[in-house]
Amino acid sequence: MAVLVGAVVSTATYQMFAPGWYILLVIGCLYAATAYFHFGTDASLRSHTISFEDRKTAVAHGVGMFGLAMSSVAFGHYYTTADVDPVFLLWFIGVIAFLLLAADAALKNPSSRRP
Repeated sequence: MAVLVGAVVSTATYQMFAPGWYILLVIGCLYAATAYFHFGTDASLRSHTISFEDRKTAVAHGVGMFGLAMSSVAFGHYYTTADVDPVFLLWFIGVIAFLLLAADAALKNPSSRRP
């Protein structure tokens, strides 16, 4: 199932934007791994909320999230004539989903943690 998700996302990206094969390979692998963590484990993007007790840490988290949110627009504007390159945005969303799901799967699987 995970490989199918990666292939579908990669094929749709090719049909809509026709980027190079290496971009398609990266996006396909990223979404296949993300789909594996979603379907193959009990990891979920909505399973945890991030909250901090310390105000400085909460502010740092907010600043970092703003930087993440605006980076796709900044890089899109820097590297293309448009504000956002849709292929980069697709990759960026996949990276965030992959990291969140991988971390959630690692937290829920005690065998993945080392003493």
